[in-house]
Amino acid sequence: MNRTTNTPPTHSGLTSRGRFYLVVLFLVIAAVFVGGCDDIYTLRDYLYDRSFVPIADITGIPGKTDAGVPIPLAPVIVPDNATKKTVSWSVSDPGTTGAAITGGVFTAAAEGTAKITARVADGLWRGKDFSKSFTITVRAPIDVAMIATASGDGWSYDSGTKVITIADGADVVLTGSTTVNRVAIASGATATVTLQDVTIDLSGTTGADVCAFDIGDEANVTALLSGTNALTSGGNSAGLHIPAGRTLVIDSAGSAGAGTASSSHAVSGTLTATGGSAGGWSDGGAGAGIGGSTGEEGGSITITGGTVTAQGGYTAAGIGGGDAGNGGTISILGGTVNAAGGQGGAGIGGGY
Repeated sequence: MNRTTNTPPTHSGLTSRGRFYLVVLFLVIAAVFVGGCDDIYTLRDYLYDRSFVPIADITGIPGKTDAGVPIPLAPVIVPDNATKKTVSWSVSDPGTTGAAITGGVFTAAAEGTAKITARVADGLWRGKDFSKSFTITVRAPIDVAMIATASGDGWSYDSGTKVITIADGADVVLTGSTTVNRVAIASGATATVTLQDVTIDLSGTTGADVCAFDIGDEANVTALLSGTNALTSGGNSAGLHIPAGRTLVIDSAGSAGAGTASSSHAVSGTLTATGGSAGGWSDGGAGAGIGGSTGEEGGSITITGGTVTAQGGYTAAGIGGGDAGNGGTISILGGTVNAAGGQGGAGIGGGY
């Protein structure tokens, strides 16, 4: 007897397109059960939006500031061609600082440490935000009205001489008003000093060398302006003493790249510097508003931001040389500058 065997038909299997859609279906189902619906958008972006460039990092946020000094937050998005770049800010932990962010500007009222968070909606993928936290240390300002001998990080005060000395490497902020104390940058020091609503008026103090703010020999100083500041010297001293052999840069506190020609001046402070006159021509000469005291050439002075007003004493320059002193090297790269010399002295340049 003959038997007929029926052989099942053979199939070549799924086509490559079929396999692709099967994998897609599997991934979608896995996304729903494991990650939720948001991951469907992530998958769709991956499959259909190959031009999307996610954020890898955010940099450019300062790690320290001073209480009361507003700091513009200027985030740098990495990479530069990231698809989403709009940053929103929040204070995640103000600590003891009383920190706040308004219009992209960070402010803190007291000393301490604050934590802030930058967030970019859809910065990683659709439905996936990019976020990064930053810690900012807030320092307390030095009150120039202090009356007892004291010291701190980068500074010291001598109640006998009435001098607040700023040391090499210091980065400090000064505030307050005084008619007896003065500020001196140590010789050879490189320092950054923020003037935050400072008034030093020594016009009623007698003596030949009564300088409100003195920059020592071979020192390099960056002075950042916040709020309204005034330096007035007595005797024949410059309001802000910067003779030959010293270097000074004046800019706005909170500027991005402060102290350089490329700084962006988001916060504009003011400074009025007035040189002493020592009673006029017959009584020992005069000092520049910013520059040399009597008989001194001005140093290297660069202004890149802020509003600066300089009034020279009798026969001295507004910015530059004291009485009978040459102007020195003066560069105005930004900001607003108003400079007037005394009788015969240049607004910007040499004394008479």
